[in-house]
Amino acid sequence: MTTREDQPAEQQGTRGSKPSSPSASVPLGLAALKIFDVDFELADTRAELCKKIRWIIRIRFVISPAVVALMFITGWQGLTTQQTLTRSALYGTLITGGIALLLNGVYFYALKRPRIELKPFVILQLVVDVLIFSSYVYRSGGVTSPLTFLYILPVIGGAMLVSGGAAVSLAALSSVCFITLSILGATGAIAHISYFVALDRFAHKWPFVVLMMIVNPFAFFTVAGISAFLMRAVRDKTHELERATVSLDRKARLLGMLYDVSRSAVHSRDADAVLDRVGEILVRGLDLDRALIYIAEGDGLSLARELYHPGLSDGRKSTPEVTIPLDPSAGVTAVCALERRPMNIVDPENHPLINRELAARIGINPFAVAPMVFRGEMLGVIGIDRSVTGDRSPTREHADHHAAVIDHDAFQVLIAFADQAAASLAMARLERGR
Repeated sequence: MTTREDQPAEQQGTRGSKPSSPSASVPLGLAALKIFDVDFELADTRAELCKKIRWIIRIRFVISPAVVALMFITGWQGLTTQQTLTRSALYGTLITGGIALLLNGVYFYALKRPRIELKPFVILQLVVDVLIFSSYVYRSGGVTSPLTFLYILPVIGGAMLVSGGAAVSLAALSSVCFITLSILGATGAIAHISYFVALDRFAHKWPFVVLMMIVNPFAFFTVAGISAFLMRAVRDKTHELERATVSLDRKARLLGMLYDVSRSAVHSRDADAVLDRVGEILVRGLDLDRALIYIAEGDGLSLARELYHPGLSDGRKSTPEVTIPLDPSAGVTAVCALERRPMNIVDPENHPLINRELAARIGINPFAVAPMVFRGEMLGVIGIDRSVTGDRSPTREHADHHAAVIDHDAFQVLIAFADQAAASLAMARLERGR
């Protein structure tokens, strides 16, 4: 059996030696449809909102010329039973389309400004869209216009780009514009522009006008409600998937950390090397400022390791000589060892169990501790913390220090990790004793 690599070059294709570009095999018509490609996600971030606005701008560059072409072709070919478009109607439609394209170009370049307020910017665009579509509706017959569906587009855009409330507000604005055009046209306050001649006789008949003023706004609000519901459902599902992805990532990270610490125990008979590896895995895996490892010795706990994240400006510091007696009055770490109970201290400044003397020596930040217990024997305690004012590298993922508190997920990882670290430490001691 031969593979593709085994075949002669002339048998591997008939296109010649030049590789064809992806666009070369795509028909021009299909390539033009790439303007409609959805290249954004529904995440509530500035970057994704910018992508959604750019997508709307691309769509708008198609809609305005398409509406102008539709009005011109239908009138020119007599599909609206007009013999020809009047010059004023043609010029008015072209001017409206030109203004729409010009404004769209302004939107496109304004979006490149880094400090632009996106939501007001979006709302302004959608309001202007409603006014431009009102001009199209007026020039295509007003209350008898077949283009009233255009009002639906900014309503959907409001639901997608802003919120359900914005969609309802745009539906209300569209209704006001349409009703105003209908009343002014029916009363003769503005001239009726004949577009679909068969319906011209209804333009001044109040039963028809009232019916349209009920049906069309009802359609606008219905679309607003459905769009808001669907977008909320999609956003909720997106957030649910994001949370699930984050949860899976954390579980994968935990499994990786547990594997690393187990592997270090298998490949090392040196308990000190295991302690070093345990601290390194913790500070990197949980993006911590510091990990402290206390080892049980007699009636106390001795600080065996104090390891810092390499992203800190001062790197790893020397481990101070610290001994904590196994007495409840000695602080949180001692209580953790005595009761074999993990603890997460969110506000250390006001916690009653804080050992002030120890805090003065090793520093005080929001921290968490977990006992290292193997087969009923308490081997030590692992402590982790994050500093609110630590000098971290700006390239680190969590350089924002507002969330210095050890969160629930990191705390649960610490608990599981402490058990595995205890097993690895016990194994290393066993190997060393042989």
